[in-house]
Amino acid sequence: MNPIRTAYRLFYRERYRRYEELTRHLSLSPEEVRALANERLRGILRYAVDHVPRYKELRAQFEKAYRGASGEELLALFPVATKSDIRDRRGLFLSDEFGSIRRSRDQTGGTTGERHEFWHDYSCKLLGQASLLRSFSMMGCSPDDDALWVWFEKKRRPPVQKLKDLLRPLCSGKHLLNAPYMTEAAFPEIVDHINRRGIRFIYGYVSGIYFIARWMIRKGLATPGVEAVMTSAERLEPEQRRIIGEAFGARVFSQYGSDEVAGLATECRKGNMHLFTDMAHVEVSAKRAGDRGPLLVTNLHNRCMPFIRYQIGDAGQLIEEICPCGLPFPLMNKEVGRTDEDFFLPSGAVVPAGYFTGLVFAMDGVARFQFVQRATGEIELHVIRDDGFGSETERNLAALPDRVREDHGENLRISVSYVDSIPLTVQGKYRFILSQASAAGGRR
Repeated sequence: MNPIRTAYRLFYRERYRRYEELTRHLSLSPEEVRALANERLRGILRYAVDHVPRYKELRAQFEKAYRGASGEELLALFPVATKSDIRDRRGLFLSDEFGSIRRSRDQTGGTTGERHEFWHDYSCKLLGQASLLRSFSMMGCSPDDDALWVWFEKKRRPPVQKLKDLLRPLCSGKHLLNAPYMTEAAFPEIVDHINRRGIRFIYGYVSGIYFIARWMIRKGLATPGVEAVMTSAERLEPEQRRIIGEAFGARVFSQYGSDEVAGLATECRKGNMHLFTDMAHVEVSAKRAGDRGPLLVTNLHNRCMPFIRYQIGDAGQLIEEICPCGLPFPLMNKEVGRTDEDFFLPSGAVVPAGYFTGLVFAMDGVARFQFVQRATGEIELHVIRDDGFGSETERNLAALPDRVREDHGENLRISVSYVDSIPLTVQGKYRFILSQASAAGGRR
């Protein structure tokens, strides 16, 4: 390791100490992980009823049940917390020790249109950073390896931050690309940077990495030094995974987390998504056990502003299986997505987002697209064309309603419009799917 990185590791030694601690958890037994998760869940709930105004009213009921109860049994006493609750009544969720806790202010990405501020205590923030390093280790990337980040940063950066951007690759090996502002004009320089700097690992927004990968295939370019790619922040569709893997000649991993609760889950080398129950407790709000449904997340470490049974805005499914990779953490379905990424047919039947994106990804001449559902039974498809767009693709787009009727037995009206641009979210994410409808036929 060079002296600069040695000094960086020393300065941020607490982060790397937490990383080593979390990495050791990968070698625990499933029973030890369950015991650890139960202890931490009981601990954060105990703290919440003692110190958080929103939950102090539960103290009598909590005390009665506390002795001998599991963390999950105690958790059932707590109400669900929505994004609106946090945004509109933020003071009720802050610890009464808030003033004495070392903390940092954060903000959600606002993908759902409900952007709000919240607080992490410093220890929780460090654990989130350490958990991401642990996720990297699952694709073979150590903290000393150079990695290209295709991520979101504000377009206008203050001078001090620009200096940090220049020093970051030297200090930590993190090479940052600003995903929302990338255009094809920048792609040649990006690929050259990967090859020239010997980048072995890539991490970042699904859409940013996918658009680079599509362009590379079209231009016949390669990055032979890349060993693995890990995507996050957006849903990774099978066709995107295939394109990214083909372009970079590397294994593609998926990672799941959020601004509010970092390091929730990561895909292993056997292709399964492991839920890090030493970081958070995750419930699925579904009618039947094992079904897909909205996720309720409890952060096990943030005492400054505990998120308990927090409705994070994503939908997922827990899996009761043992992974052959040997990791002790439980599994969840890799197809985690926004609750506003499901479409509704006239009957009220739900069609996952991946069905619609899969129909268009393989079409020639479609540079970018977005499906929008504002009412049940009707979908708008916005398409940005490129030079390969022709009459065959136009016919395939016009035939989409027939394909839906053939696959699902229902009529769905799809109107196609050709546009010059598709807006990003406030956090710079690209939404292939946006559903504003409900099963009942109205707006969400």
